[in-house]
Amino acid sequence: TKDTKDTKNDAKKELKQGIILSNGSLELRTGDINNTAGIISAKGKTTLNAGNVNNTDGQLLSQQMAELTTLALNNTRGQIQSKSSLLLDTQNQALTNTDSGKTGGIIAKDALRLSSGKLTNDAGVILGHGIHIDTHEQQLSNQSGAITSKKNLQLDSGELDSTGGQIKSDGDMTLDTHGKKLTTAKSGDTNGIISEGTLTLTTGEIDNRDGAIMGTGTTTITGGELHNQRGKLVSKTGSLTLTVNNTDNSGGLLQSAGDLTLDTQGGRLTNTHSGKDRGIISTGNMKLTTQGVNNDAGLIHAGKNLILDGQKGTITNRNSQPNQGILSSGDLTLTASAIDNHQGAVETDKQLTVTSGAVDNTGGLLKSGTTLSLNTQGQKLINAQSGEKRGIRSGSDLTLEAGEIDNTAGVIDSQGETLLTSQNLNNTSGQILSRKKADLTTQAVNNQSGRIQSATSLKLDTQQHELTNTDNSKNGGIIAEDVLELTTGKLINDRGSIRGNQTHINTHQQALNNLAGTIFSKKNLQLNSGELNSTGGRIESTGDMTLDTHGEKLTTAKKGKTGGVISQGTLTLTTGEIDNREGFIKGTGTTTVTGGELKNQGGTLASETSALTLTVKKTDNSG
Repeated sequence: TKDTKDTKNDAKKELKQGIILSNGSLELRTGDINNTAGIISAKGKTTLNAGNVNNTDGQLLSQQMAELTTLALNNTRGQIQSKSSLLLDTQNQALTNTDSGKTGGIIAKDALRLSSGKLTNDAGVILGHGIHIDTHEQQLSNQSGAITSKKNLQLDSGELDSTGGQIKSDGDMTLDTHGKKLTTAKSGDTNGIISEGTLTLTTGEIDNRDGAIMGTGTTTITGGELHNQRGKLVSKTGSLTLTVNNTDNSGGLLQSAGDLTLDTQGGRLTNTHSGKDRGIISTGNMKLTTQGVNNDAGLIHAGKNLILDGQKGTITNRNSQPNQGILSSGDLTLTASAIDNHQGAVETDKQLTVTSGAVDNTGGLLKSGTTLSLNTQGQKLINAQSGEKRGIRSGSDLTLEAGEIDNTAGVIDSQGETLLTSQNLNNTSGQILSRKKADLTTQAVNNQSGRIQSATSLKLDTQQHELTNTDNSKNGGIIAEDVLELTTGKLINDRGSIRGNQTHINTHQQALNNLAGTIFSKKNLQLNSGELNSTGGRIESTGDMTLDTHGEKLTTAKKGKTGGVISQGTLTLTTGEIDNREGFIKGTGTTTVTGGELKNQGGTLASETSALTLTVKKTDNSG
C-alpha cells in the first residue's frame, strides 16, 4: 500500500510528539515540518518533499529507499535512517545534524547522498555504505562528529572543521574543500581522516595539529599551508604525495610505506624535534622540494633514495641526536643555497651528493657508504671540531670542491680516492685521510698540528701559495705511503713532518723553512726550492737525493749527526751559500755539491762509500 499526504496548502505541518506510520511506501508533500520528538516511519520507500524541517529529537525512518527534498533541516539529537539508500537534498540550505548520541544521526544501510548548504555535524553521526556529501562549497563543521562510510566516501565542501572529529571510509576517499581550510586538529590517533583505500585531499590550508590524516593506499594531498605539529599524516601501504605551501611538521609524522613526495611550491619546510616514531619517513624513495628546510633535532629518513632540493633556501640540520638527521638507505642528494649541519648528521648507505653554497659542518657528520661528492660552488666549507666519529667520511671515492675550507680539528676521511679542490685550506689540528690516492689543489694551506695522509700516492698543489706544515706530532704531517708530490709557494715545515715513499717537492724557487723539521723519503727525494733553512732539521732519503735551491742559501747548521741532509744513495746539491756549521751533509753514494761560499766550521760534509765532488767559491772548514 501507499500512503500519500499532500499538505502543500498548509502553512506548516505540526507533528510535535506525533506519529505518521505507513505499512507500505510513504509519499509526503508539504510545507514546513516540525517533527520535534515525533516519528515519521514507513516500511516501504519514503519520499518527502517539504520546506524547512525540524526533526529535533525526532525520528524519520524508512525500511526501504528514502528520498528527502527539503529546505533547511535541523536534526539535532534526531534520527534520519534508511535501511536501504538515502538521498537528502536541502536545496543549498543549512543541514544541522548535531549531538546524535548512540542511536541518532543520518544513517543509511546502503548508499547515502547528502546535498546541502552549510552542514553542521558537531558531535553528530553520518553513516552509510558509500557516501557522497556536497555542501556546494559551503562550510562543513564536524567538530567531535563522525562521518563514516563502509565503502567509498566522496566529500565536496567549503571550509571543513573536523576538530576532534572523524571522517572515515572503508573504501577510497576523495575530499575537496575547493581551496578552503581543512581542520583535523586534536583528533588524536583514533580519529581524524581515515581511509582504508586510497585517499585524495584537495584543499586550502591544512591544520592537522595533534591530528591524524591516514590513507591505506595511495595518498595524494594538494593544499595550502600544512600545519602538522605533533600530527600524523600517513600512507599505510602506498605512496604519499604532498603538494602544499609552507609546511610545519615539528614533532609530527609524515610517513609513507611506499614513495614519499613533498613539494612546498616555494614555501619552507620545518621538521624539528622529531621524537620517537616522528619525522618524515618513507619505506621507498623520497623527494622533498622546498625553499629551505629546518630539520633541527629532526628526522628525515628514506628507505631507498632521497632527494632533498632546498632550492634557493638554506638546509638547517643542527643538533641531531641518535636516529635523527637526514638519512637514506639508498643514494642521498642535497641541493641548497647553504647548509648548516652544526652538530647534525647526514648519512647514507650509498652515494652522497651535496651541491650548495656555504656549508657549516662544525661538529657534524656528512657520511656515505659509497662515493661522496660535495660542491659548495666557491663558497666556504667549515668542517671543524669533528671528534672521533664526525666530519666528512666517504665509504669510497671523495670529491670535494669548495672555496675556503676550515678543517680546524676536523676530519675528512675517504676509503677510496680523494679529489679536493679549494681556495685556502686551514687544517690546523685536522685530518685529511685517503685510503687510496689523493689529489689536492688549493691555495694557501695551514697544516699546523694537522695530518694530510694517503695510503698510496698524495699530490698537493697550492698553486704557488704558501704551505704551512708546523708543529706536527708523531703521527701528523704530510704523509704518503707511495709517491708524495708537493707543488707549493713558500713552504714552512718548522717542527713539521713530510714523509713519502718517493718524494718530490717544488716551491717554485720560494723559500723552504725546515727548522727542527723532518723531510723524509723511503726512496728517491727530489727537492726544488729557493732559500732553504733546515737549522736543526733533517732532510733524508734512503734512495738518491737531488736538492736544488736555485742559487739561494742552504742552511743545515746546528744539528750534528742527528739531523742535516742525509742520502742513502747518491746526493746532488746545487745551491748558493752553504751554512753547515755544526751541521751534517752526507751521501752514501757519489756526492756532488755545487754552491757558493761553504761554511763548515765544526760540520761534516762527506761521501760514505764513493767520490765527493765539491765545487764552491770559498770554504771555511775550521774545527
